[in-house]
Amino acid sequence: MADRLEICRSSGIEGRYLLSADGTVEGACPGCGIEPFRIVTHAPEPFGHGALRAGARCRACNDAVGWFFTNERTPTLFGAEEDAAVLLHGRARVYGMEGPRG
Repeated sequence: MADRLEICRSSGIEGRYLLSADGTVEGACPGCGIEPFRIVTHAPEPFGHGALRAGARCRACNDAVGWFFTNERTPTLFGAEEDAAVLLHGRARVYGMEGPRG
C-alpha cells in the first residue's frame, strides 16, 4: 500500500497519493482549492493488516479533508530478519573499552 489520502465525497471516495514527505498531496484542496495541497495529520492508529490510519487536515485552511493511510513501518537496526534472529535465538552483545581497574 502506498501512502494515500482518501477524500470522502457524496459521489464516492476520491483517492490521492502523497507526493513528498512534507505532506504534499496530488491536486488541490477540496475545501479552499490551494495548490500545492499539503496536509497534516494526528498520530496514526492501527487500521489492520499492517496499515495505519490518521485524520488529515489541509495546512492552509485547516479543513478536515479525509483519512490518510500508510503502511506500518517498524524501525530496525539490521533489518527485520536479523533483528528477529538475534532477539529469538541470540544474546545482545555489549562492546566497551576496557580500562585499568583501580
